[in-house]
Order: sequence, then structure tokens, then C-alpha cells
Amino acid sequence: MNAKTIIDATKINLNITDDSCDAKLLFCLKNVLSEVATDFIPVYHKTKLNAINGVIDISELEKLPIKLSTVRNDEMYFMYCVKEGKLLLTPKYSGEVTITYSYLPVIESPDDEVPYTEVALRWLSFGLAAEYCLVSGLDNEAVMWDKRYKDGAREAAFAFGEHRIKQRAWY
Repeated sequence: MNAKTIIDATKINLNITDDSCDAKLLFCLKNVLSEVATDFIPVYHKTKLNAINGVIDISELEKLPIKLSTVRNDEMYFMYCVKEGKLLLTPKYSGEVTITYSYLPVIESPDDEVPYTEVALRWLSFGLAAEYCLVSGLDNEAVMWDKRYKDGAREAAFAFGEHRIKQRAWY
């Protein structure tokens, strides 16, 4: 699914018929995708990089990382910490490692692919409608669309296993 598909669905929801607002909708879509990736459903990417004496430069990652998940080679997982743009591995290791991390989706044009292929188009269009109404000063409509978006976010996060259930206790 590309960005244009989400923008078109949002224009239908908001009864927008002209294309003059596409740039604003694209800007709002960037914000919505950032919120989805950081708060609801992270998008993960794996990349292989070479460590030299236990040090990897973070800028070599292909995508903009939000949170590192694992660093490993074929034999073991590494403990790591990030300092001054460098990923420091423990124990020190030289060779190829696989880094799994969540990243921030970057959308530059309406033809760019959105990494959420399994997520409902309808839900993302609700988030985009809420963001667009907020930016446009339509506060009442923004509240309505935001409620629909947040309700869908809860369901989507639950479906993707990203939900948190409070621990129950017997007293």
C-alpha cells in the first residue's frame, strides 16, 4: 500500500474533492506514521554490519532507528550500549553481526510504500483525518476522528500482539 492510497481514502472520509491539499495531507501522514511506529505498532528491520573491535557506527544503519532490539551473530547474542553515535558490543567482537531494530518510516512522496501492509487502510485514514483536521483548525472534527483512530489503534495493537495486560492478583 502506498501513501497515495491512504491520502485518497482520507479525502473520501473528509469529502475533499480537489487535489490542492495533497501536500498538507502528505505532511500529516508523516506525523501519523511516526506516531504509529513509536506508540502502537513498531516496524522492524534487520541489517548486517561489520563490527570492528566491538564498535559499530550507528549512522551505517539503513533506516532511522527508534529502538534497537537485538545484536547477534550466528553463534551468540551481544549485550550492547549506545554512546556518542557508536554501538559498543560486549564482549568485544570483530566481524559481521545482524542488528534488529525498530525504525521510523520515511515517506517523501505519495508513491512511497507504507510499511504497514497488514494494518487496516481505514484505521490509518482515520489517523490522517484527525491530524489533517487538527492542522487545519477543525477542532471538533479532529476530536471525532481522533477517537476513531485511537479505538482502531487499540484493536490493531491487540491484533499484532503489542498489547499490555496488567498483572492480576488474588487477594
